[in-house]
Amino acid sequence: MQELQFNYKGTDIRTVEVEGVKWFVASDVCRILDLDTSLAVNGRLRDGKPSGGLDDDEKGTALVSTPGGNQEVLIINEPGLYSLVLRSRKDEAKAFKRWITHDVLPELRKTGTYSINGSQPALMAQMTEVLSTMTQLVATIQDRDAKLDRVAYELDTALTINNHAQTIVHKAIKTRVSTLEPDIIGDGGKKKRNPNRPPLYKELYADIHKHFGVDSFRDIKPKDFDAAVEFIRNWSPAVALA
Repeated sequence: MQELQFNYKGTDIRTVEVEGVKWFVASDVCRILDLDTSLAVNGRLRDGKPSGGLDDDEKGTALVSTPGGNQEVLIINEPGLYSLVLRSRKDEAKAFKRWITHDVLPELRKTGTYSINGSQPALMAQMTEVLSTMTQLVATIQDRDAKLDRVAYELDTALTINNHAQTIVHKAIKTRVSTLEPDIIGDGGKKKRNPNRPPLYKELYADIHKHFGVDSFRDIKPKDFDAAVEFIRNWSPAVALA
């Protein structure tokens, strides 16, 4: 069984093909014609007999795919469709009948499909336009991302550590120099004035400049902050001072 769905002024109309015959889902047609599906198709029971519905050869049931799975629904064939159109008091019924008879059915008989607006080339043109728009959108996003990466890089290289981070680095420098002094002096650090302290600071500052490419520890980049603190804590002079 082949299923096909098309659209009439915003309302989906589903069709199924059973043994080569096109059938319409009754609820979709009745929605357009403003009819109660059960009453319009099956009629009412009067004296135990159905009355007012379609003839048996104009209606049936079929399994149709729905978001909730396959469901058995009422279907009507072309004669049944015309019968419902004649019953509808809605002004739209005449326009709907003309659309079915002049557009949908001839196309179904000819190709077995129905193209939106009856024009496959037009549909392809729309798809091409959508693809072009999506391509332009992707290019725009990629260009924006590249610019953001560039801005992030420039900020990263232009900014230096803040005052709090500078204080931490400066404290690490003083702590490291103080830790090295007793070993260099050889008196357990008892001497209040260490003549080797200035050379230690000078050498450490020079190594910071060489390792991180900055004139002062205050110019260290945020991305290098952790590495700089670790470097200072593990630093040793190249030649022991005496």
